[in-house]
Amino acid sequence: MNHEATAPEARQAALIRALKRYRSRLERKLQAMHGDLAEAERGPEFRRNGEALLAYLRQVPARASSVTLPDPADHAKTLEIELDPNLNAQGNAARYFKRAAKGERGLSDIPPRVARTEREIRVLSELLALAEEAREAISNPPSRRSPPSCESRSATLSSDPSALAPRRARSAHPHPAFSHVGSRPLKVGTCSSAAATRGTTI
Repeated sequence: MNHEATAPEARQAALIRALKRYRSRLERKLQAMHGDLAEAERGPEFRRNGEALLAYLRQVPARASSVTLPDPADHAKTLEIELDPNLNAQGNAARYFKRAAKGERGLSDIPPRVARTEREIRVLSELLALAEEAREAISNPPSRRSPPSCESRSATLSSDPSALAPRRARSAHPHPAFSHVGSRPLKVGTCSSAAATRGTTI
């Protein structure tokens, strides 16, 4: 196959690879946003932890990695709170309040971004499907496809002999003009001579 025939195929293949890379990048971005959304949904939990740390400062051991404190909203419950050993109780409370504020913002900001990215992935998938169809058409153009057999063409013409008549003749005399044909099959040339003769024998 010569270079001119393969160049369009190569360009189409490069386009498909680029589209797939971009879609993969969007899918990774979407996955990260879902993780951010899950973190944002924990905002109320983070706020309760910060409030508990401030309410029970004296019960928080120094350099502890975790602590169990009563829930300020429900004293019948306790909260298992993870701590940064390098921060004191106030510092850990401030860290939780910051995460809670970030989560509250995320609950309003992240869902529209998720929807937009999902829409971009859908559109990109449609473009990728079209590109793959185009590559298939380039790889297998009509000239490379097998023509219909003589048997199938003869069967088609035999079932509808009026198809060979001029349009005006068919419209003026839809059936009687071809009453002499009867059920005899029509043959359009032969497999070897159809391209050269294009003749019709009745």
